[in-house]
Amino acid sequence: MAFKLNPFTSNLDTVRNQMLWGSFYDTTQQIAAAANTAYSVGINSTDPDSQGISIASGSRVTFSRAGVYSITYSVQFVNTSTSIHDVNIWVRKNDSGTSGDVPASDSRFSIISSHGGVDGHVIGCVNYVLKLAASDYLELIWSTTNVAASIQSLPSSPSEPAHPSIPGIILTAVQVA
Repeated sequence: MAFKLNPFTSNLDTVRNQMLWGSFYDTTQQIAAAANTAYSVGINSTDPDSQGISIASGSRVTFSRAGVYSITYSVQFVNTSTSIHDVNIWVRKNDSGTSGDVPASDSRFSIISSHGGVDGHVIGCVNYVLKLAASDYLELIWSTTNVAASIQSLPSSPSEPAHPSIPGIILTAVQVA
């Protein structure tokens, strides 16, 4: 039987009892086809060291074990319009319809307008703590008041200043109890 030090309790736990975690991001442009319509937020990349939490069907954050989890996301929004537009993001659990929407999980972000020939950008960041059962899954759902506001990913740049790519969405899930 394998043992590891549990950083939360300072006890030796069997590998089976380790806290689960997952780190995920998306590298695509996510543009709404229509305003005021709900869309799943796509997630196409997983940290290979993630343990017990995975992505299914391109958007479902799936939990292999029951527990209490801290879920944090950040989204890179862009607005190509000269007017401010709103984007809402909320959590949906185990369902493809509104009956799965998690109460009080919606956040609204007003995305600044383009200005001086430069698109407007906002990063939205939210954290939830949720009790989940084994095999539960969560999806982030988004809607925009105008298709000019979207989720933007950008490639890395070798130009000065050189920088890594900008994912449109970064999501982490960590078991806390």
